[in-house]
Amino acid sequence: MLHQIHALAHTFSWRIAVLLFLAYAAIDAVFVLYTLAVTKHEAGKAANFAFLYYFVVAIGVVQYVHNFLYIFAVASGSWLGTYLVTKRQAAKVRK
Repeated sequence: MLHQIHALAHTFSWRIAVLLFLAYAAIDAVFVLYTLAVTKHEAGKAANFAFLYYFVVAIGVVQYVHNFLYIFAVASGSWLGTYLVTKRQAAKVRK
């Protein structure tokens, strides 16, 4: 186990660590903007943030399926689901 940790430490890159830190800070910021838009019943804005969030997160899907076109399916499904639910909730609140 200690040998594995040493090997990981030997291949650790601060450049990659900083890039990951910044990337996930940005992803989390988009998720917060998405949540705020949903709570304000701003369907279009929420759907756009959902698309962006899942588009970025779905890049990880490519690592498993090796086909970047699946990212568009994930992000578009996210956009549609967010838009429809947010519009429905906004209509309920207005009644």
